[in-house]
Amino acid sequence: MRRNLYAVLLGAAMVGCTSTGDTDTTGVSPRANYPLTTCVVSGEPLDAMGEPIAVEVQGQTVYLCCEGCRAKLEASQDEYLQKIDDAKAAAERAESEVRGSANETIDSLEEAARDATN
Repeated sequence: MRRNLYAVLLGAAMVGCTSTGDTDTTGVSPRANYPLTTCVVSGEPLDAMGEPIAVEVQGQTVYLCCEGCRAKLEASQDEYLQKIDDAKAAAERAESEVRGSANETIDSLEEAARDATN
């Protein structure tokens, strides 16, 4: 019984935490790793006016809601690239916090399972 409890707790803790290392990019949007869902210039949703516009700025792809935002982006490149960098940093912090929280949960479940088997 205790072994079953341990197996269930450990299994529950590990659901979604395993990876085969294979990455299937079929159907993944080219902007899947882009940190914003809104236009960096206007603040509108990227798909507000149809398919987003991809613009290369200083070697980085920037997505805009419409062609009308291109001139503002090109006039203030550093300002808008900084906004994107800030969004990337915020996303990385949030992901790190989630991972830390998940690891704490796994540790707690493993400890509970060990206690239950003793």
